[in-house]
Amino acid sequence: MIRKIIRYYKNYGFRKTLARSFLELSHKFESEKVNPVSNTQEVTSINILSLFKEKIGEIENPRILELGSRVVTREALRYMLELNFPHEYTGLDIHEGPNVDIVCDAH
Repeated sequence: MIRKIIRYYKNYGFRKTLARSFLELSHKFESEKVNPVSNTQEVTSINILSLFKEKIGEIENPRILELGSRVVTREALRYMLELNFPHEYTGLDIHEGPNVDIVCDAH
């Protein structure tokens, strides 16, 4: 599963990988495919992040693994999510740095 996500991330980038994860999560928990935004709404990383927060909040004690988690800009996914419920977050990156719990090559 993780190899599939990494491969998709390399080919399509963070936004599309996150969007695809939403769709798969929705399908798993609701038994139907859910479009993350309406047809009239622009697909943005903010819309996708909002839906992700909503869906992950429905899972009891979710475990989140972020690949490429090192903070190189002002914001990190860990803090953008602002999850106010029990969860486990692990940041993985090839380099040490802020927001990195595990240093390794994910290939």
